[in-house]
Amino acid sequence: KKIDFFAYIAFILIYVLSFLQPQGIIVEYLSEKAFTVLVQCAPLYLIGICINDEAIVDQLHKMSIVSILANVVFLFFVGSMWDSSEGYMSFSYYLLPHICLVVLYALRYKKIEDTFASILGIIILVFYGSRGPLVGIAAVFIVYYMVYKQYRHKILGRVGAVMIIAIAYIALIGIITFVTPTVSGFIFNTKFVDSIINSNFFFDNGRNDLQIIVWEDFLSSPFSVRGFASVRGMLNSYHVMFSYSHNIFLDMLHDFGWIIGGFEIINCLYLYFIGYFRATKIKVKGLILALLCSTAFLKLLVSGTYLLEPNFYLLLGVCVSCARTNNEMRRVKQYA
Repeated sequence: KKIDFFAYIAFILIYVLSFLQPQGIIVEYLSEKAFTVLVQCAPLYLIGICINDEAIVDQLHKMSIVSILANVVFLFFVGSMWDSSEGYMSFSYYLLPHICLVVLYALRYKKIEDTFASILGIIILVFYGSRGPLVGIAAVFIVYYMVYKQYRHKILGRVGAVMIIAIAYIALIGIITFVTPTVSGFIFNTKFVDSIINSNFFFDNGRNDLQIIVWEDFLSSPFSVRGFASVRGMLNSYHVMFSYSHNIFLDMLHDFGWIIGGFEIINCLYLYFIGYFRATKIKVKGLILALLCSTAFLKLLVSGTYLLEPNFYLLLGVCVSCARTNNEMRRVKQYA
């Protein structure tokens, strides 16, 4: 629809206007990331609007299985030579949406190939991933059995299922983790295993201190509209080598202030909520759930920035499509 292209053009305009920020480091950063944001990320919103068909979700599911298997083959042949110490986080987060979708298919349809691919995916995340994606997989299990699944005895059934799944999941992770040191011939350079062994699983790597700095700077001028990547320039003035606060809400507030930033946050949450509950096709609902657990309610709350997250835009598009389609169906029924 025209409004969707208008939204995309408005996004580009805001991006261009963000170059007016006085700090040179911001202009340099926006120039460097322009292709990624405007060509690789933002257009996925328009693509997401077209994904309201179970056949498309089925194709995405098949591609996710292929992606998991391809990564298994890659790691099998070069895993011992690949130094993942620098890229473990990006690698595991890029793979996470694929694993989440396959896990949902495994839970829903109980096919052997989905279960097998899900286990392989979890093993990859343990050996070559970070902590966040494994929490995302756990969130898929919990949300599925609390919201997605129907039980005869709803409360006891859901709570019992979540407890069983949690115990089984922790046991699986524990087995894989403590078997790792006995595996010869491979070098598993993983932050997750190291954090377990060194008993610092809950260490935040300084994110809390970083977010305090961003929050205090935001409070110094809470209604200012600074533009995209404003956190980058502010942190540079503190000689902190980070580009964002690792929290989507804090980034939005700092970029656009209480009024516009607050509206963005409320609008995103509303679209996620209304899109999920208005999705009439079960597989589309599953795709939204997979993206929620891997992007919106997990990754962007602890890592990365919404500006450079492709699945953030894709999720918004899918949710808008579901909400819009449902409204159109109700209007047709009303005037039929």
